Amino acid sequence: MAVRSRMSSASIVRAAQAAGLTLAEVSARYGGLSLSLRRQGEKDERLHPPADTRLQAGDTLTVQAEYEDYRRLRAFTQEIEAPVYAVRPDSLS
Repeated sequence: MAVRSRMSSASIVRAAQAAGLTLAEVSARYGGLSLSLRRQGEKDERLHPPADTRLQAGDTLTVQAEYEDYRRLRAFTQEIEAPVYAVRPDSLS
């Protein structure tokens, strides 16, 4: 059994179109599993946030997703640069 998922992070900071979406909606559209959520201005990270959690501008969402799904989510959120801890699957070989 091969595991193809890689942990990646998607920042929702500049994504006005993502504000208001629930984590369930993000998962349905872009795949992946929401591992944690940090609200802007809060120091604590929420682990395994409920699927009905609505994103707010400034949120940082950590997802585990296939790299292509992660790239589609980043394109939607209009992130210009990937976080330094996002790992491409081909770089792990």
